[in-house]
Amino acid sequence: MTLARMALGAAVVFAACARTEQIARPVSLIDAAEAGDTVAVTAFLDGGGDVNARSASGDTALMAAAANGRLATVNALLARGAAVDRFDERGVTALREAAGIGHAEIVGALLAAGADPNVGSAEAGPPLSAAAADGHVEVCKLLLAKGAQVNARTPSGVTALMEAADDDQAEVVALLLASGADAKLENEDGETALSLAQDSDNEAALAVLRKADVSN
Repeated sequence: MTLARMALGAAVVFAACARTEQIARPVSLIDAAEAGDTVAVTAFLDGGGDVNARSASGDTALMAAAANGRLATVNALLARGAAVDRFDERGVTALREAAGIGHAEIVGALLAAGADPNVGSAEAGPPLSAAAADGHVEVCKLLLAKGAQVNARTPSGVTALMEAADDDQAEVVALLLASGADAKLENEDGETALSLAQDSDNEAALAVLRKADVSN
């Protein structure tokens, strides 16, 4: 192979890689945030992009970054003034997104930036309920330490304790009880945390509730 052909081949490969990289680049601030492309996020903002711009479903870049565990991008957006308590069409905030996936560092960053631990909606519920349902103990601790209402209820009467008991999250059940959760509260169907755990044969949660001398 001649040097000329080798050089031509290298140029073709380089051009192909450049095209692939160009195609793969995020096309919007929210896409960049979702992908955790902090460099692209910064470029969008430096170019005059609105840090609180919304998608058609009401998502912001901060929500997208939080929902996908992109800590560096979350921090970059917060540093540029991203609003922490905006919510999408479901009533979901960035904090609830992070709580739901159990990302304690992002939850901590959002709380430090002033996120309200009690903002939720009829459909989504508060961040504490999201964390409790999936057994994210450390996230629950962070939320409670920042004033999350342990007995907050959805319009259907569901509490974080009910969520934890129904999903057999025994460690979270113990934490919530120790933090003042009222096990005697009922949802709109007359169910308590104990009855939900019993109906699902959730032995771990039942053991904690019984040890706490909880009754229907």
